[in-house]
Amino acid sequence: MATKPPSSVVAPMAAPLPVEFTKFTFRTLYIHRTDPGSKEMSQAGRPSDQLGRRNISDCPIYDGRGSDASLVGRIQGITVLISNAHQLVTIVFETERLKGPTLLTNGMVTAGSDEWAIYGGTGVFAMATGIIKRKNLADRTGGNIDELSMEVFCPVFGSSKHPI
Repeated sequence: MATKPPSSVVAPMAAPLPVEFTKFTFRTLYIHRTDPGSKEMSQAGRPSDQLGRRNISDCPIYDGRGSDASLVGRIQGITVLISNAHQLVTIVFETERLKGPTLLTNGMVTAGSDEWAIYGGTGVFAMATGIIKRKNLADRTGGNIDELSMEVFCPVFGSSKHPI
């Protein structure tokens, strides 16, 4: 005689509460990969196909392309080649208004344009979600520069719609 697996009683979920979000929009930020403040390191992958190749980056993000641009933050993380290039990076903000908060991102990196998911953060970006659109400008700028635009949504803690 077959024995039945044990079962558990699951209580019904409470109705979801409405949540307030703050939206942050960042347009035309630039990663300067060849800037004197950039640090990048590569480690080779498997010789036959470069599987596992790693690029570790710590690069400044500016509000413009030129030498008069202001520092906004840094992008720090790793890109690993697994058929495609997958990146996992943290954006650390360094402006007077946003000193210290971070955004966590993940996505594919191509030679052209791509999108990265925002799936968390700290400070004002706690529990952030959103999207980063990246466009590689290397051919147009003479340097290795990526243009970023970001839409970030963060829950408002302590509001009447989001009790703690």
